[in-house]
Amino acid sequence: MEETKKLGYDTTCPFNPAHLIPAESMQKHLLKCRKQHKSSSMVICPFNQTHYLHTREYAKHIKTCPDRILIESFRYTEKDGSGGSSNQETAQSSMASYATETASYDGNDEENWDDMDVPAYNPQKYCLENKVIRQSCHLTPAEKRAFYEEERIRHMELSKRKQ
Repeated sequence: MEETKKLGYDTTCPFNPAHLIPAESMQKHLLKCRKQHKSSSMVICPFNQTHYLHTREYAKHIKTCPDRILIESFRYTEKDGSGGSSNQETAQSSMASYATETASYDGNDEENWDDMDVPAYNPQKYCLENKVIRQSCHLTPAEKRAFYEEERIRHMELSKRKQ
């Protein structure tokens, strides 16, 4: 097992112990491996989606899961010493203030991006009216010469206009 840790493999697949997977790719691997082992009787831990267990181990794992503390800390909060209010009470008061703020919103903002009286942007028109170097694509040699001659004339006229 130590040799596999040296190679960067942190965990083994619960479906196939021969699969050694780095921790960061475990979820992706489990999705693929689960499709191949549809008939297995694995149950998913409610605290961590990467914990796949046999049904006989499930009850024991629920009691000892290391990720359980993440969920339990939100469920059961203790009073802090500063004001005697718990995190749950603070969350409820902030939700109440949010509800009053959203209730007073009438939907009339000054900004409205749907009713703009601006014409649509036309990139070809912009390129023709400004000094933008354009390229000729899919033209014959004679057409390219004519295109670049027109471009030279267009750039000269734009230079005269700006002066």
